Amino acid sequence: MLKKFGISCLFFAMSAAYAQNNFANKQISVNSSDNTPIIDGIFNQAEWADATLIEDLVERSPVVGRTPQHPSKIYIKYDSQNIYVAAVMTQPKSTSVANQLVQGKNAWQDDYFGIVLDPTNNKSDAYYFHVTPNSIREDGLVENREYIGEWQGIWQARSTINEENWVAEIAIPIQTLSFDKDISSWGLQFRRKVSGLGHNYFWNLNDTQGWGWYANQSGTMHGVTNLDTGMGLELKPSLTLKDHSFSETPDDFKTFQPSLDVFYKLTPSLTTALTFNTDFSGTDVDEQQVNLGRFSIFLPEKRDFFLQDAGIFEFGGLSENGRPFFSRQIGLASTGKPLDIDVGAKLTGKVGKFNLGILTVQQDAENSADGATYVAVARSRYSINDNGYIGAIITSGNPTTDQQDLLVGLDARQGYTLSNGLLLEGNAWWQTVDNVNEENNDNSAYGINFILPNDEFWAKVNYMVIEENFNPSLGFVNRKNIKTFESEFLYRNRINNQYFNKLQSRIVYNYTANIDGLKLSEYKKFRPIEFSFANNDYANAAYISRFERVQHTFSLAGEVNITPGDYNFDRYSVYYESNDSRMVSGHVWLETGDYFNGSRDDYEVGISIKPNKHIYFDVQYEINKMKFNGKTFDTKTISLDINLAMNAFWAWTNNIQYDNVSDSAGLFSRLKYEPQAGEVYQLIVSRAFDVEGELSRFHTQTQEIALKGVYTLRF
Repeated sequence: MLKKFGISCLFFAMSAAYAQNNFANKQISVNSSDNTPIIDGIFNQAEWADATLIEDLVERSPVVGRTPQHPSKIYIKYDSQNIYVAAVMTQPKSTSVANQLVQGKNAWQDDYFGIVLDPTNNKSDAYYFHVTPNSIREDGLVENREYIGEWQGIWQARSTINEENWVAEIAIPIQTLSFDKDISSWGLQFRRKVSGLGHNYFWNLNDTQGWGWYANQSGTMHGVTNLDTGMGLELKPSLTLKDHSFSETPDDFKTFQPSLDVFYKLTPSLTTALTFNTDFSGTDVDEQQVNLGRFSIFLPEKRDFFLQDAGIFEFGGLSENGRPFFSRQIGLASTGKPLDIDVGAKLTGKVGKFNLGILTVQQDAENSADGATYVAVARSRYSINDNGYIGAIITSGNPTTDQQDLLVGLDARQGYTLSNGLLLEGNAWWQTVDNVNEENNDNSAYGINFILPNDEFWAKVNYMVIEENFNPSLGFVNRKNIKTFESEFLYRNRINNQYFNKLQSRIVYNYTANIDGLKLSEYKKFRPIEFSFANNDYANAAYISRFERVQHTFSLAGEVNITPGDYNFDRYSVYYESNDSRMVSGHVWLETGDYFNGSRDDYEVGISIKPNKHIYFDVQYEINKMKFNGKTFDTKTISLDINLAMNAFWAWTNNIQYDNVSDSAGLFSRLKYEPQAGEVYQLIVSRAFDVEGELSRFHTQTQEIALKGVYTLRF
């Protein structure tokens, strides 16, 4: 029945009416200037007299097409080395939301101004640059509808807050961008968020059903010529002093570690990178989690070297299970212990209609007696039109041994605009592996998925097969020998009255069988209504029905064993989240019901306090109460963040985590000075503890203190 309902929603969405708009396909001409502005956040009319002025922003949400309550004046120009932007945004100082003062942290919760640049004007790839009233920068890449916030570029931004407006000034070096010198018309978008009201303004909206930041929403900027990338050479040397200590072994040691990253633009759109003696000190720690399921947890990449240009290696629309390449397999042993990377090389960019990505790494072997291991991945995509590509991926090597395991994959994507104006996108993919010392039959995976990425009607359908011997050595697989169908359907009504911004309904249906067709799992989730309130709070309630066929005994938190058998169980949840732009915000989540042959009650509470822009306090607490055959036990996780910022350049951030299953706690403390993008100095203290009792006694297991400096040179 749920399948039929979901399919009905899909066809209903495809037949929905679509309103045309008169704020699409805007075009401007931009001037080359010898009048270089000072980027200080103080608007000087004389500095911007020869810039192109833009004033016609339009509201995207909560009401599409409405004239902004707070007008903006945007100025843009360029010279051979930089793109310059200034924005003067009307807004009383008393209503400004500017609570964050740590670079790279929670910028989306504040007011912000942003520019989107698509140098190839292909409507599928773009650069994002944002700044808040406190001069906090946020940048990233956009690929179609996916925002890749891990990308970091070198650029300048300064802001000031005045009584009746706030001002942002931005300079984006041409050398930060990849572009085609023969293309003088670039894709362009401006956006602004007024967080206190929940209003989002954009310059151009080609499609009112899609979000304004999608790459296909940009207008056009004409006249960008005679750009200079210099030599295209960038050097990023760093020095790290480390002091390691271990409680159980005498392996305490101190190290002095120089590292070097070299970037060279072979062409304005193709960059090669080399890294030597790579050091990952200062990388954010993983979130401590308790796994209460049968399958391993996916942990996202956090290391800068692998995050830069990571989007090119994405494949088939896969997010977790079945990924052919997962960079966390590199530089980490099977135990999670870091492995030294001696040298790495990367080539990313565009050549004609091809998007290319090549990565190769030499790292220490997991067993020191084996010397070094070598791994590589190559990815290409050929654009067949503005909305589609065909691609391939190859990976070679095994990160924990010297085996030359091989993976080959093919994928394709095509987007369509339907006759009623709605968007539809499809992905298809196939992979196979050839691993040394493993069976090489039943070693493939393949799938297809469709998505309707529209505002009023949103739907996604995914079908995937992962065979029994599909073990990608550089990828991620946590469940195999399966055929799975996944679907999600959402209807959104933007009513925009004094009580609500929008109301939504959502259905999720997933079905998994083994390769022979035996049913293994079924998941049904129904949210009859999701509330988005006029004050930007949010709430939902859900009913969940699950079937699980357990074929092998597994343990829940080391307390009880779930034995083979068929289990049907129902669960119920409620969730409430307040507007995170407030001084005090938070969320509450409760889920209760049966769980396999027992019961499980989940409670989660999160509170964020921002008494002023210099102090940020956040605590997250989750407890899972379980009862099986008369035995009761709890699992708990706690996370605490305390950030102190002197200004937009100096910040002291602290993260403390604990869970009672591993009986371990961790402290990650970082004092950072970042005078400008590309120049960072850090003092990092990282400690891991064994915990006795309920946080009653701590024993330090490992400790690392590191002093690290990075400076970028461009030629």
